[in-house]
Order: sequence, then C-alpha cells, then structure tokens
Amino acid sequence: MPETESELVVFSGNSNKPLVEDICEYLEIPVGRCEVGKFSDGEIQIEIAENVRGLDPEHDQDLHTLRKASKTARYLAETGVDASKAAAALAARYEAAQKSLGEWHDHFLLLHEAHANLPADSETIEQIQQDTERLHHRADADASHLLATA
Repeated sequence: MPETESELVVFSGNSNKPLVEDICEYLEIPVGRCEVGKFSDGEIQIEIAENVRGLDPEHDQDLHTLRKASKTARYLAETGVDASKAAAALAARYEAAQKSLGEWHDHFLLLHEAHANLPADSETIEQIQQDTERLHHRADADASHLLATA
C-alpha cells in the first residue's frame, strides 16, 4: 500500500500543481510524493517517492485500487500529449500498465469464482490459475517498465 493513509494517491507533474493540490484537498488526501526533473536529453523524468510495491495481490481491493490509480495517472499524462512527446510516451506506458493490471484483476476475480463453484481438481481452475500467473508477471513487467522509464 502507499505510505499515505488513503488508498488513492494522486501525483502532480509540473503543468498544474495548484489544480492537483485543490483536487487532493477536496478529496482530503495528501498529494503523492514525486520528483519531476529532466534527463540529459531534455525528456521529462518522474520519480515516484511512494511505496507502490507493497501490494498484496491476494486482496482484490488493493489490486482494484492500483488499477484505478494507473488509469488516473494515464489521464493526467494524456493532458500533455499535444504539447510533449514525453507525455505521450508516458501516457502509453500508463495505458499498457492499466490494461495488464485490468486483465490480471479480471482473472484474479474469475479464479476466485472458479474456486468457489468448481471441484478442486477441475482442469478449468488449473488453466485459470496458469493464466492468472502469466498475467501477474506481465502486469509486473509493465509496472517495472513504467517505473524504470518514467
């Protein structure tokens, strides 16, 4: 979970910090900690200073919250797409992470339902489990790529 008390974390880039501060004030949550800088080639660098890796995937709500946060971050990045190639690239990476998290989340829920309604030795459960693990690895890879290149 993020280091803040809330399940939702909102980050701000440089374009409109007062807007993000107003949104966070309205939601009664702190602004997520991140640092915005530039790489030597002039591209924007964002370093998230919150613990987002402490997620326990056994809890659907945590995974759902992470999925929503990725979607929100993508929308924020998309606000700068017309002005910046870096914002467009960041939005694309957030979208990839959002999609893979969504597929993992959906399979996670399907696996839960399968365990509740099918015999324990069902081949269907085994297949869903394998798919869920594969999607977990893909979501982790997308998240790592996002964090490594953001």
